[in-house]
Amino acid sequence: MTGPSSDADTAERLLAHARQLYQNLAGELSKALRTIASDEEVEAAKGRAETIRSHRKALQTVLEIELQFIKDSQKAETSHVIDLEAARAEVYRRLDRLAASGGDRGVA
Repeated sequence: MTGPSSDADTAERLLAHARQLYQNLAGELSKALRTIASDEEVEAAKGRAETIRSHRKALQTVLEIELQFIKDSQKAETSHVIDLEAARAEVYRRLDRLAASGGDRGVA
C-alpha cells in the first residue's frame, strides 16, 4: 500500500519527466519553426506537423499532471477508506477466473 508521501514522490517524478519531455519537444519545435520559410520536401513538412502534435500532447500532459498535483497537495484529509464495491468486483473477477480455469473443484 502506498502512502501519501509515496504518491507525492511519484507525482513529482512524473511531473519532472513530463516537463523534460516538453522542453525537448519545445526545442524541436523551435528548430522546425526556423525552417518553415525554407523550401523543404513534403516529408519534412510531415515531420514538423508530427512534432507540433507531440508538442501539444506533451504540454497537455504537463498541465494535467500539474493540475492533479495541485489538487492532491490541497487535500487536507488523508482518509484510508476501503472501496467495498471495487473490492467486491475484484473478488468476483478472481472467482470467475478460478471457475473458468477449473480450479473451483471442491476439496473433500
